[in-house]
Amino acid sequence: MSRPTASLSKGFMEFTEAGGELGRLMRSVDWRKSSVGPFESWPQSLKTALSICLGSRFPMLIWWGRDLTVFYNDAYIPFAAPAKHPQFLGRSAKEQWAEIWGELGPLTEEVFRTGKATWAESMQLFMSRKDFLEETYFTFSYSPIRDESGAVGGIINPCQETTDRVLGERRLKTLHDLGADKINSFSELGNSVGKVLGDNINDVPFSLIYLSNTVDRKFTLIGSSGIKAGSEASPLTLDLMAPDDQSWPIHLVDQSKQARRVDSLRTRFPNALPRSPYAEGPDSAYILPIDIAGQEALAGFLILGISSRLSFGERYREFFALVSKHLSTHISNIHTIEREKKRAEALAEIDRAKTLFFSNVSHEFRTPLTLMLGPLEDLLSGRRLLPSDFRVDIELLNRNALRLLKLVNTLLDFSRIEAGRMQASYQPTDISTLTADLASLFRSAIDRGGLEFVVDCPALSEPIYLDRDMWEKIVLNLISNAFKFTLKGKIRVQLTLKENGAELVISDSGIGIPEAELVRLFERFHRVEGARGRSFEGTGIGLALVKELVRLHGGTIAVESVLDQGTTFTVSMPRGMKHLPSHQVQNDNSSYISKKGGTFFVQETEHWNASVNEPVSSGERQMVNGGQSPLIHPRAKILLADDNSDMRDYMKRLLGEYWDIETVADGLSALSRARETFPDLIITDVMMPRLSGMELIQELKSGGDTKDIPVIMISARAGEEARVEGFQKGADDYLVKPFSAKELIARTSAILENNRQTMESLRIKNHALARANVELEQFAWISSHDLKEPIRTINLYCEVFAEQVGTAISPEAKETLNILKEGASRMEILVEGLRTYALSRGEEISPDTVDCNQVISQVLINLKVLIDQSQALIHIEPLPIVKGNFVGLVRVFQNLISNSIKFRGDLSLQIEIKAERRSTEWVFSVRDNGIGFEREYSDMIFLLGKRLHGQETHPGAGIGLAVCKSVVDCHGGSIWAESQPGKGAVFYLTLPMRDLAADVAIQTSQGTELPGR
Repeated sequence: MSRPTASLSKGFMEFTEAGGELGRLMRSVDWRKSSVGPFESWPQSLKTALSICLGSRFPMLIWWGRDLTVFYNDAYIPFAAPAKHPQFLGRSAKEQWAEIWGELGPLTEEVFRTGKATWAESMQLFMSRKDFLEETYFTFSYSPIRDESGAVGGIINPCQETTDRVLGERRLKTLHDLGADKINSFSELGNSVGKVLGDNINDVPFSLIYLSNTVDRKFTLIGSSGIKAGSEASPLTLDLMAPDDQSWPIHLVDQSKQARRVDSLRTRFPNALPRSPYAEGPDSAYILPIDIAGQEALAGFLILGISSRLSFGERYREFFALVSKHLSTHISNIHTIEREKKRAEALAEIDRAKTLFFSNVSHEFRTPLTLMLGPLEDLLSGRRLLPSDFRVDIELLNRNALRLLKLVNTLLDFSRIEAGRMQASYQPTDISTLTADLASLFRSAIDRGGLEFVVDCPALSEPIYLDRDMWEKIVLNLISNAFKFTLKGKIRVQLTLKENGAELVISDSGIGIPEAELVRLFERFHRVEGARGRSFEGTGIGLALVKELVRLHGGTIAVESVLDQGTTFTVSMPRGMKHLPSHQVQNDNSSYISKKGGTFFVQETEHWNASVNEPVSSGERQMVNGGQSPLIHPRAKILLADDNSDMRDYMKRLLGEYWDIETVADGLSALSRARETFPDLIITDVMMPRLSGMELIQELKSGGDTKDIPVIMISARAGEEARVEGFQKGADDYLVKPFSAKELIARTSAILENNRQTMESLRIKNHALARANVELEQFAWISSHDLKEPIRTINLYCEVFAEQVGTAISPEAKETLNILKEGASRMEILVEGLRTYALSRGEEISPDTVDCNQVISQVLINLKVLIDQSQALIHIEPLPIVKGNFVGLVRVFQNLISNSIKFRGDLSLQIEIKAERRSTEWVFSVRDNGIGFEREYSDMIFLLGKRLHGQETHPGAGIGLAVCKSVVDCHGGSIWAESQPGKGAVFYLTLPMRDLAADVAIQTSQGTELPGR
């Protein structure tokens, strides 16, 4: 830059004074030697244009004359420095931008030729403004400057560099594509990631993915782009144990767990590197560690080539880090998928073993039941000498033995169907007579229940091919089910012949079924929680068995129901026999002799109408503590909650001699009475309607005057995990059925004496093992709760008889009692074996605990580019730890934050994320000040593919919020939104608490009310 030889004119000094740094530099140029000459000779049009340029804060150039003398302002300096500024000020633009004049020259000539402005948006230009040829993008306009003659004297060029935006969008697309596909295997991972990175060779000229394959610290190449696998730069295996022999220094990355740049690749691999997209090819690469949460050793390494025409700055490194994070997420998902596959295979094997087990124990179950039922029937027949005060106890024993046999028969029938061992025999049957006869068995019980019973089964014009035993089970199950849940009104059994076959319709005016439960009604072990009925007991298998039996006939069963109005089951049985296996069809039209199944159903329904309140027997008094009374203080008040009427009556008689006993049939009634009467002790069953024993304890211990009432929990669920769960909920003692009278009274007395030290070690345990196989655990519950209860009753009364009858009965009766006791003991051993076997085969799966602060941190990393571009201000309050899945919750919050950014308004975007406790769950909110939406669309936005705004202004597939809903549903939570147009939106979602005590310690907000649906 030459100094002027003459003093500067006053006019030039004033003209350049407002030009800032450029004004100072212009004063240092000897313009007399330039093509524009001294300032005094400059045309007014140039001076005017320069005055606008120098005073503007927007980057701007002026090229004057056919020599295109260069002028620019302060705002343009960063675009030209350091290679172009200040040395090209006053020189020709052709020299200044010689490396890109092939692109700029034609545009310049067009302006001089036509006098019309040109425009270019985000044009790619490879500029030499640093020490390498750099990939840049500019949006600019060349506009003519007219001189005094009206001709084009020069060009004014406002311009804006868009390199960061273009690179950001390009990289964001790559990251989106990396997460778009669901990848199920490592081979898919290598191919998919390699293809996505190969589509962006401008940022990633080559890539190599190495994953650990064995415990010997070797890493296998599973995917690549830009380099052929197996070259000197892409060996098929890298060995951490031989660092000196490696082509890549992965051992240094493994030691530091930090990414590392490697330079001089052309020297290291002279023949293996790609020569695209630029002729010189890449000369540097970045090695990133692939780490998986919860795994100490690295899962692998990601090697990414660095573009030779980009500066490897912070944003470039962040992009590579996000690529690595996506890869880590995919690897974690694949591990999860593989674990699920193995678990599914294990569960399938468990299911096969379970089915085989239940199928094979038929004889072993029925033998001890026969040994119990035979002597009981003999005792009740009156042929044996027996004191009259034992008859109530014997009837209770017989009733529970029959109930046990019914449960066993149902389970075994279902297991035989599952195993394909159910052998049907289809015979032409007068279905009308058979159905009417079966229905008549219930007439007496239904009449005593105060219901109208209508049986409309006219003779049909043709027989229907049925397995008559199976039809009996179908009809008996459906009618008993109707009676159980119909407290007033009518039950109707109707049979008609339709075009396709016989149709049986059993309708009632009972409690009905919630619409949400209808789809699961025929699932194995599914029960409608909180259903009101004559009894709350059941296995949840009856309707599932009915459906399977109907299916074996080629028929269908459907259900319709209205809550509090009634339910209708419709069974359709096809005509003819072509739909049936030919080898199972019998043309014997003999009359049908019913098995004893009907007797079991009828006796059970009769008992639903009964209300037994007998005084405690002398035998029970004498067996307590071997004839010794427990330590009893002034009569305490005990509240007893159990849904089984026999159990309530038995325990009331047992404890009533020593304490005042009040009984209720469900947990909600127990909670109400506890708050009204404040008993000294509560004894509760675990499985009850309306409010379970666990939920009852939680409500009692949650605060108020009931929190100090001691509670004894009684359950058929044996095992330490069941006890721990009970103590964690706040139980003071835990009894497993069957228990002895001595044990019950001793523990009741001890609790009332505040002597609970023996159970303290169990109480400190803070979490229970969760289910791995819900179905298998249901089998365990059934075997322990519904099978062990009648066994307990039988076993207990065997002890009573053995101790009390003495010489009051004949030797033959004593022998009968011994046979009965032996059968009960054998049955107890079999049922315990069943429970132990079922639970031992099921793998317990504990729910993940997820720190939501870590979830949001991961989301912010994933969305950093998008957040930076939108300049969003995100405020995050401390978040809790919840039960859930880390990857799934990342997806939820990433979608919600992306949604807020996508639909931002004109104001500076602000997003607020927080969580507040409500009852036993956390309610999260994501609030923004974006464009919002109409209130009527609050539910519609979670539908798959539903969009409220145009694709042109807000691109997207309309699945993000649907994904959020799906993930939240899987967590057992709910999600909803509230908004008004122009006033932003707030999305709420609920997640279950990890642990109440721990969560309250983290955040102490108590029951904050948030907007509800």
